[in-house]
Amino acid sequence: MKPSEYIRRGWCQGAHAVSINGRRCDIDAPKARRFDIVGAMFKAGELPPGAWAALMEHVGDHRREEVERTVTNSVERARLQRKAFEMASDLARWNDQPNRTQSEVLDVLRRAGL
Repeated sequence: MKPSEYIRRGWCQGAHAVSINGRRCDIDAPKARRFDIVGAMFKAGELPPGAWAALMEHVGDHRREEVERTVTNSVERARLQRKAFEMASDLARWNDQPNRTQSEVLDVLRRAGL
């Protein structure tokens, strides 16, 4: 499934995944029913190259070229992995803003083709 399909089925804030009982849980937990934008991205599994960067572009971050370029040096690879983690953190903060809505999250995913 695409990330947008997970969000359409159920969206949450303050956790990457929430169970049937409304409690935080692992995204792969059998009882996971609602996801934030990061949880939906991970739950969707393998995504097209540049998916994270494209999504960040739609929430106001412009690190796309840095993330997409080919990495041959292990130090550079570690640096880019750190940047990817930072992007996931930025997305979670964006998702968790108090006035954020499920439809806004779906719109961003749609514009990013996800």
